[in-house]
Amino acid sequence: MSQTTNERGAADGWGVWGALSALAIATVIAVVTFALTSDGEATVQAVGDDSTQIASTTTIAQAEAAAPPSSDGTEGGPPEVAAVEEPPEPEDATNTIDLPAGPATRAGGDAAGFEAGMRSEPFAAATQITNMGPTEVGFTTNFPTVDYTWDRIELAGSGLTEMAWLGILDGQLVAISPTWGPPGDEAQALVTSVSDDGISWERAGSYQTPDNWWISRVVGDGDRVFALAQASEPLSEGGIAVFTSADGVEWSMTDVPLAAEPDQHIYIQNGAAGPAGVLLAITLETYPEEPPRVLVFEGYEVTLDYMRSTFVLVDSSTDEELMSGMLDELFNWGGEGQRIWDPDTGEVITIVPWEIWERAWSGYYGGGSPLPIPIYEPEQAAGPIVSVEYDGYVITVNERDGNFTVADADTGNEIASGSLDDLYQGPAPQFTDPDTGEVYLAVTWDEWYQAEERSWETVEYPEGDYYYRSRTALVTSPDGESWSVEYATDGEGGHVSFVVATADGFIARVNDFSEFGERASTWKMSNGTWSSTDADGTDLWLHSVVDTGSGLIGVGEGSGGPALWSSPDGISWSTEFAIVPQDDGSHAWLTSVAVDDAGTVGALAVKERWGDYRPLVIEQDRYTAFFEDGESLLRVTETGSGELVLSLTWQDFEDDAVADIVTWEDGVTTIELGNGDVMAIPDDEATAAMDELYGGGNEMGISVFFSNGSEWVEAVVAAEGSISGASQLFLADGKIFIGGTYWGAESYYRAPTDEALIVLVGTPSGG
Repeated sequence: MSQTTNERGAADGWGVWGALSALAIATVIAVVTFALTSDGEATVQAVGDDSTQIASTTTIAQAEAAAPPSSDGTEGGPPEVAAVEEPPEPEDATNTIDLPAGPATRAGGDAAGFEAGMRSEPFAAATQITNMGPTEVGFTTNFPTVDYTWDRIELAGSGLTEMAWLGILDGQLVAISPTWGPPGDEAQALVTSVSDDGISWERAGSYQTPDNWWISRVVGDGDRVFALAQASEPLSEGGIAVFTSADGVEWSMTDVPLAAEPDQHIYIQNGAAGPAGVLLAITLETYPEEPPRVLVFEGYEVTLDYMRSTFVLVDSSTDEELMSGMLDELFNWGGEGQRIWDPDTGEVITIVPWEIWERAWSGYYGGGSPLPIPIYEPEQAAGPIVSVEYDGYVITVNERDGNFTVADADTGNEIASGSLDDLYQGPAPQFTDPDTGEVYLAVTWDEWYQAEERSWETVEYPEGDYYYRSRTALVTSPDGESWSVEYATDGEGGHVSFVVATADGFIARVNDFSEFGERASTWKMSNGTWSSTDADGTDLWLHSVVDTGSGLIGVGEGSGGPALWSSPDGISWSTEFAIVPQDDGSHAWLTSVAVDDAGTVGALAVKERWGDYRPLVIEQDRYTAFFEDGESLLRVTETGSGELVLSLTWQDFEDDAVADIVTWEDGVTTIELGNGDVMAIPDDEATAAMDELYGGGNEMGISVFFSNGSEWVEAVVAAEGSISGASQLFLADGKIFIGGTYWGAESYYRAPTDEALIVLVGTPSGG
């Protein structure tokens, strides 16, 4: 059915929602800015909307308190709707899942909606699942609701984890998750959990992928799953591989022989799997190649290729190549920490991890109050002297005289010393034959820099073909062994909006960008042959699409906002319904679509509400401080009586009118109250207050829309607990399975302390 009213209403209302949403997001960014810097180790930036009109007066003592912002507590919402007749109970009312006759993974499983499902996570790592009631899908009415009983199951995570695939393999419900190890670990693992009923789960296996490969997405065809992977470093064959498994435990790896140019960067955009095999939508990008730099020294030439991070040393008298290698071998760039050198020998004494090194400096540069006010430590009269103890050494950096020393931590004996230039630059480049140890060329940094300056005179940029190029390739295989490539764009740029497997092939929607504008086309592969046709519009971006057997259903974004569309052929699309601004202030979108063997379509909807704004309040025995409270950036009252003592606005801080009133030093924010008293707030007290205010997480509502081809109904998730994002939807045996991730409240600026894969299981009430 096509709801023209809903479509038009969504288009009209989206501009208003965009403005409101931007304001809400700005508020959340402000919250997280303080959360991320609450440990006092990083500079606390002033937050807020600089364009806001704020009063420019400072009121002390007898001034009246600034009125808090007014809020309308009225709860607007949709009218109540009658529940439709509940679907009949499955013939088998036990908890065992019956494998559908058709391909189970038609009902979801691919990761196309993952980015949409997790889009809110930069703002908050974990949100409370809240029953927000029916979702507004138009300005006329909501869909009828059906009742489900919900269970929330946590599967323990192992490293930073995402739910990438949820479906049935070999008669079992399977959840597959690519995970990352600790920092510095370049390998991923494919972790698989299995269940017979969706409630009781066990870890079935963990497959460690080779180093320097990362999983882009996981797709399935009903019998197998395919983890689509790309290399973090370019490889001769293009750096694309497919890991294949029939049970999620045993995997095999196959390189995709994609012919890539040496300077091309390759990205997997999307993927799908079905009866015709597996499809990868791949972008091949070519950047303007920077000509190599040639540094000339007496008797030698050094060619530096920054594009490929390589160097070559040549004997200029014979043109013989003496040695070559990577630039990081030559310069010993950054890496995992600050390298501490002995200037006399060039030996690396130790490497201090960046977090330790930067923490030692935070009290001198970048130190400031963690409170939501722009107050920093006074500037130092002289450069600091900083000591860092690590790995049995004490490294002292003296910025007053420009030198450093390294001493044994136990004895205090000096081991090495030198200038700060020696410390930060490291040893000057030296070219040594790795086989014989013969030093071909050794230069000072001054000689190196002078040669770099001279090299600019020899750089010649090509006259033509010096521009960015991008091609989109549709790469298919019927068996994971033989591969074919179809290029869907001509090199001026493009994006694949969606891919989907059909009964005899694949469909992909490609947006092609050129100097003449944007063009949308639908590419179809049938029985191994590709054809393309111009598609309707260019403003349709679908997160997830399924083939129902009689057409396509997709969810994503259009000019009117989030919506669900239908198409008979992948070329022309009609809006079934649109998600409009929600009456409860939440933001709603659609992340994934699924279809079961009976042809019932389900669409996963996520709503997030950030809650009412509250100022930060720190109460002590005599005084209470309010931050960002109405027109006052800082307001102090007497505890108990509420009598106003001090009020400062943003303008006061911007005009530097508070330098003698509010200061921060040695981890304490001090507020001079003008009556001879001060209010002192230690950083740990400020941090604890902000954690309490901001640590509650957001509220997330989750729903699933259903249609059997005529009317739509909505099942609202009611489950206790938190979730970071819901991205996978699977339908089987009359039940709903939703896959998501919980990353813990601090995972964006500290190591995850609590993480899990989340499975939400919905059973028809009474079933």
